[in-house]
Amino acid sequence: NWQAFLDGNSRSALTVAALDQGMLLHYLERRASQSDGDVLATIAVAREGVELGVELYEWERAEALLMRAIALGEEAPEGLASVDWAMLTLARRRHETGDAAGAVKWLGEAIDVAVSDEVLELATAVAEQAGGPGGDLTLAAKLYERMVEREPTSRNGWAPLAAIYRQLGDLDSLDRLVLETLDGLQDPGERNELRLELAQALLASEGRGEDAVRVLNDALLDQPDHALAQKMLADHLEASGDTEGLLNLLRGQRMAALESGDKSAIKTISIELARRLRAQDIAE
Repeated sequence: NWQAFLDGNSRSALTVAALDQGMLLHYLERRASQSDGDVLATIAVAREGVELGVELYEWERAEALLMRAIALGEEAPEGLASVDWAMLTLARRRHETGDAAGAVKWLGEAIDVAVSDEVLELATAVAEQAGGPGGDLTLAAKLYERMVEREPTSRNGWAPLAAIYRQLGDLDSLDRLVLETLDGLQDPGERNELRLELAQALLASEGRGEDAVRVLNDALLDQPDHALAQKMLADHLEASGDTEGLLNLLRGQRMAALESGDKSAIKTISIELARRLRAQDIAE
């Protein structure tokens, strides 16, 4: 009576008894399909079956057990947190087979319950796949949107999401991300990293130069010596022919350098300011 023997022995005993692994997988599938009231024990059986199915390259059977584990997780005391491994395994499998949409779906499900470090590593790989040749950046955006929902101030979420929105030219979503995220960031460097993503997108969009200037000025109020914000603003003002705006920027930079005692910066900025003032105000 194989069933009676299997029910009365652990997997280790079965292995010692050298039973056929295919028979063992079949047994684990049957056990996982039955509900005896102990949900966590049944989930453990399903997980054991998944591991064995992967060993035997029985991918379809392993995935069926993963789906069974997730269904059982909905009944478990800890909910889906008890089967985060199953969702991450499905996401990883979809990623490995080139199914970016499937990977995003299961990773999105896992984000709410899985350990952040495990999610981040896989999310980065999946997002790169989605944004690669022939991929779909909107899938990567959906993934990072879920990450930002979970941890709004984590740079691991908002930084790649902002870059994706800029690549997609989705100014509305990028503007909303900046608006909703900025106040929660404690580091001025991070605040300006996010602002400059928006400024770059605005500068690349026709008719949004004034909005870009406003964002860059906000960045310089937060960090007066931010070199990239200064350069972006100076380049835009010069390209748009706003001489007075450019002179005011240089005056502000010179004042900041004087206050900080940066002699090299004082010299460089003063010479540049004088060069530009020569045609405007020789006395200054």
